[in-house]
Amino acid sequence: MAARDRWEYQRPRTGSCKIAADAPAFILTERGKPYSDKSFTGKFSAWGKAAGITTQCSPHTLRFAAARRLAELGLSLKVIASITGHDSLKEL
Repeated sequence: MAARDRWEYQRPRTGSCKIAADAPAFILTERGKPYSDKSFTGKFSAWGKAAGITTQCSPHTLRFAAARRLAELGLSLKVIASITGHDSLKEL
């Protein structure tokens, strides 16, 4: 089973994202361990500040920016929802 498939399988329909315990991590801490949701959000924000981004920077804003760019490219809402992991078009 691919990592994305394991993630989709484990993701509850509440909108929160839970990664399967055995899913491989591809972004690791300095100690080689997977980030927790909270620590990754904090680190992501710090990376944004270090890159000179002055507006809010979080995984969610990246997801929003990706959805917006896909819309600008002319993709349908259904395709955008599928790519960004939204369960319904109402979430876009």
